Formats: sequence, structure tokens, C-alpha cells
Amino acid sequence: MNKFSDFFVSNLIIVVFVLVSVLLGNYYLLANFKISHEIYFVVFLVLVLIGILFYYVLSKSIFEDMKKSNSGIDFLIRQTLHELNTPVASIKANLSLLKKNENDPKRLERLGRIEFASDKLFELYEAMEYEIKSKIGKTSKEKFGIDETVQKSFAKHKDLDKTIKLNSRNCDREIFCDKLKFQKVIDNLVSNAIKYNKQNGFVEIFLEVDTLKIKDSGIGIEAKNLFAVFEAYFQEDANKKGFGIGLAIVKDFCDTNKIKIEIDSSDNGTTFELNLRSVLV
Repeated sequence: MNKFSDFFVSNLIIVVFVLVSVLLGNYYLLANFKISHEIYFVVFLVLVLIGILFYYVLSKSIFEDMKKSNSGIDFLIRQTLHELNTPVASIKANLSLLKKNENDPKRLERLGRIEFASDKLFELYEAMEYEIKSKIGKTSKEKFGIDETVQKSFAKHKDLDKTIKLNSRNCDREIFCDKLKFQKVIDNLVSNAIKYNKQNGFVEIFLEVDTLKIKDSGIGIEAKNLFAVFEAYFQEDANKKGFGIGLAIVKDFCDTNKIKIEIDSSDNGTTFELNLRSVLV
């Protein structure tokens, strides 16, 4: 039996015990004393309050054990995740060096497969890191420039497809929110814009009044999938790299910060619109 089952059964036993005790006390009073309706209501209310207090005393130790157990698991997960970052980063760095000094096509192909697997592992690591920070409510809001985030994302993703032109304009405004999470949002939108783009296409990010627009010249999103794209693990093209969680992360951040998000998509490309009014400085 797992910890949740133990907790559920123990808690159920306490609830039933307290409920039976209150009912027996109520029966005893009715059977042995002549009580008016007004007094009976007061007595019944007192019995309920005593029952709630009794439940609290009996269940306190169970809740404390459960809380300690969850805290221990959370700490272990965060520690393990932190330790994973070093070997993953080391694999990526060494792969890059090996590819530079390798000319054999077969070896390059093998290195490519290893690189693909390490990219998948790194994406999973980033997704787990985001989820854990979100669940424990770890936020660190600060004021920073939008353009700073956009340029950092462009630098990170420019090698995904060197035929795609990356441009930004009018992004010199500042916002106040979690900088790391906003970076993750822009990274996911830029990555998708490149991944689903056409050769020699473009990705452009610009601010119009209060709305940040991420526009691409890609293949577009089918109308039937416009709502599904924000669901975790949904992928319109299963052959593309990734786990299908990028836009779910984007939606979660926008919902948390009261940022309205809209999609305008056609065969000529897709534009994601983020209304930043709630976070603009």
C-alpha cells in the first residue's frame, strides 16, 4: 500500500470514528433528556464543534507525516534535477567539439543521433525544472527589457535553421514579471516559429501598443488544432523534435500573469499575440 492509500484509509477511519461519536452523543442526549428544539440545536452545534476539534487532534500527526514526506520527495526531486544539469551540459559541450573535429560521414551520423537524444534529454530537463518551480510557487519578479529577452532567444536558436531570418523591432519597453519564465515563453515561441517555418522564411517579434507579436512565415496551424495546441503533449507534426509541452508552458505563464494570448494563423504563417498590459512597466 502506498503513502497516499495509507493516508486515505487512516483519515477515513478517523472521520468515521468522529462521526459515529457525534451521532452516539446525539442519540444519548435525545434518549435520556427532554430537550427543546432551541436547546437541541445549540447542543448539536456544540457536539459538531467538539467532533471537529476531536478530528483535528487525531489527524494532526497524519497530516504532519504526509507534509514531511512530500517535502522530502520535493527536495530529492529538486536535488536530482540540479545534479542532472551538469552532465547534460557536459554532453552537449563535448558533442559540439567532437563534431567540429570529425569528417567521417558515418561517425557524424552517430554523433548526430547522440546529439538528438541529448537535446531530448535537455528539453525534458527544462520542462521538469519549469514544472517544479511552478508547483512550489517559486517566483522572482523583476523589471527587465523585452528586447533583452528577445535577443537572447534569437542568439540561442539562430543555429536551428540558418535560412530563417530573425528580426525584432519596437521592443524597447520594460515589463515586471518572472524573468526566467518569460524567457522560457519567448524561447518556446521562437523555437516553434523556426521549427514550423519554411525555408528562407522569417521570424519577426515586435510590440504594437501593449501587444507583443511573434510572427512567422511558416506552414500555419490547422483551424481544428488552434485550441489543442495549448494542451500538454500535443504535437501537430509528430515528426518534429520536442515533447509538445512548449505551448502548454506558454499558456500557463500567460494565465498566471493575466496575459491574454491569441493566435492568427493561415497558410502564409502564424502570429502569436500576447497582451502584456498587466506586466508592462
